[in-house]
Amino acid sequence: MNGFEIFGIVILSVIGAIFTYAILHLLTLIIMAMLVNPKKEYERSNKFYERFFSYTLRIILIVSRVKVVINGKEKIPKDGRFLLVGNHASNFDPLIVLAVFGEYNIRFISKPENFEIFVLGRLLHRMKFLSMDRDSARNSLKTLLKAVEYIKNNECSIGVYPEGMRSFSRELLPFHDGVFKIAIKANVPVVVASMVGQEIIKNKFPFKKSIVYFDILEVLPVQEKTTSHELSEQAKTLIQNKLDEYKDLK
Repeated sequence: MNGFEIFGIVILSVIGAIFTYAILHLLTLIIMAMLVNPKKEYERSNKFYERFFSYTLRIILIVSRVKVVINGKEKIPKDGRFLLVGNHASNFDPLIVLAVFGEYNIRFISKPENFEIFVLGRLLHRMKFLSMDRDSARNSLKTLLKAVEYIKNNECSIGVYPEGMRSFSRELLPFHDGVFKIAIKANVPVVVASMVGQEIIKNKFPFKKSIVYFDILEVLPVQEKTTSHELSEQAKTLIQNKLDEYKDLK
């Protein structure tokens, strides 16, 4: 057997091992999802689900050739919960946050449709992510109050996108002030973040590497007379100013 044949066997073995691992990983996720009762209200999240999900997201970033450059991580409170807000430009947004900030135990408020996605929806439900029906003021309020309860019970921090939908440019859409009431009612600070580069991952994959810039801009304290509108305006200004700095990034 010559060197070329040995090299070919090694390459095929590696490809086979990667393919086998991918299948086993997917099967594990499916089994985990099938063990979830979507109609049951779980009292606590499941640590195994959390860690395996975060690990899966990190793998997705590696396979997608995404490098995340984080600035200002030291600003995030280390001894308490918080409300994380940022701009929303891609489906990669929460994926990246959960992959790189897994130790902060963040749960996102998401649209109901995401909970109907095969496997993913059940996993989100088991990890106690929150669904918000924006077409119903009553249901939206119920979700906000549940988020406050999560924080007060020290279950997790909450992540939201105040725009409510994706902006396909680096100009922010109008902010919904109501989500900032979570921080006020729970009496926790607002961690303001911006993300740039995630919106062009789909255009570069798989031939080009993507670099995403994730900046923790400022931590806004909640004081006695702080209003949700004030927090919203401060956060929006901080984020837009940072996005403007990346206007030439392609």
